[in-house]
Order: sequence, then C-alpha cells, then structure tokens
Amino acid sequence: GPRDAEGLAVDPLSGDILLVQKTVDRLFSVYRIPSTMWGETQGWAMAEILTGVALPGGTEALMVTQADIDPSGSELFLGTYGAGFRLDLIRQDGLITDLGSPRKAPIYGQGQCEAMSYSRSGLDLYFTCEASPTPLARSACTQRRSNSIPDRSSTDPSPKGRNDLGCHCESTSTP
Repeated sequence: GPRDAEGLAVDPLSGDILLVQKTVDRLFSVYRIPSTMWGETQGWAMAEILTGVALPGGTEALMVTQADIDPSGSELFLGTYGAGFRLDLIRQDGLITDLGSPRKAPIYGQGQCEAMSYSRSGLDLYFTCEASPTPLARSACTQRRSNSIPDRSSTDPSPKGRNDLGCHCESTSTP
C-alpha cells in the first residue's frame, strides 16, 4: 500500500532508486525500485523492500526527509529534521543488498530542512530548508576514512562492483 517517503536517492552505479520511509516509528523501511523498471511501458513500478533501519537517538532520529548516495556509490546519507546519518552501502554483484550501521553526521539545522545532496566530488553536502529566503548550506569534509568498504561480490571485479572509490568522508563541519 501507500507509504510516506520523502527521502529519495539514485544509485550512481546501478541507476536503482532508493526510497526512504518517513515515519515516527523507531523502525522504518528502505525500498528499492530497480533501474530495469524504467524500460517498462506500463507506467507503474513496484518498489521492493530493501531493508529496515533504526537510527540511533531520540526524536531527532525520526522522520527521514533527506537522502542521497555519494558519487562513488559507497555511502547513503539520511537526514531528519534534527540529525544526519551516514550508512555504508553493502553490494553484491554491483547492486545494493543492505545498509551498514548508521554513523551520526552533522547537518544544517536552521529551519525545516527537507533536501540534501552530495557535491560531485563527494567532499561536501548541501542542505536546503523550507524558509523564505530559502537557505543553502554547505557541510565540508574535514576527515577522510582510510579504510574502504568491501563489496561482498566475489564475481564482479569491475569498478561497477567495487565499493572502495571516492572520498569516504568520516566527519564534516557545517557553517
């Protein structure tokens, strides 16, 4: 049936779309619409449940309104009205099969923020909120992770199947 989902992210490696449920429950669902559905002429695409997620914290960890995948395809950022979270993307044969444990990340919190996006380099996050005038805030990478995220696929050695590209920003600063 219908779900309230405001977080939407496109996987830069597969073209799949992730939809993140907006709910006041502690556990919410992440859905995937495979890119193969875009060639269908029927006009409808069935979203499949990818996984359930529970973000750490109190009320600031509820109601996901923002989502994006970094340009390397290795990390999903989720934002709520009060907090940000980074989750490693776990892949098999180049497709996202699960999400890693959430790590808290700073967000721009001056207003009812509804959208965010990674920069092309993956070193910055941009946030915007419902306000007038509408703010555009940048969160810059201050520390890079030295470890890479493994791909659980042993059959796909191509860059599309790898998950160790990009910045892998561990912490950020928000003006």
